Amino acid sequence: MNKRIIYTNENGELVIVVPNFSTKKDYETWEDFYDRIKEKDVPFGAKASVVEVNEIPTNREYRDLWEIDLYDRFGSIKKRAPRQ
Repeated sequence: MNKRIIYTNENGELVIVVPNFSTKKDYETWEDFYDRIKEKDVPFGAKASVVEVNEIPTNREYRDLWEIDLYDRFGSIKKRAPRQ
């Protein structure tokens, strides 16, 4: 599984959590694993989603302009054009 957990912090900034896959328990499904990591690492009340790593832009230059759609379990990241 090559996924990340994303959420926005109290300042509206995008946070990307990279799970330590070696901590997955043998009896856990991947869904249960990501739920456990979200419960541990995402602040209470913050909406979080699990996204494929290839959905996360690699260029961090305009990272503050990224928009994320958070819903249920899965989300997506969109890049806005930089302001002139």
